[in-house]
Amino acid sequence: MIPLTTRLVDAAAPLRFRVAQRGNLQADFDAMVDQIRTIDNRRFTGEALTRLTSAEIAEIEEYLKIVLGMSVG
Repeated sequence: MIPLTTRLVDAAAPLRFRVAQRGNLQADFDAMVDQIRTIDNRRFTGEALTRLTSAEIAEIEEYLKIVLGMSVG
């Protein structure tokens, strides 16, 4: 799980990825890529706030590779 924050930091890639307001999101959020964690699926209650596009997921995956020290590309 990648936590979200409304405390936006510009030009913070690859540590953060900006998610623009859409769907049930009430504001822009930063996904804090360097703060990944696992949580029990039972903690997910209700509907998803939004869905990421395939391009957004691919970019976050590249950021994760950088943050985790894995090869990129």
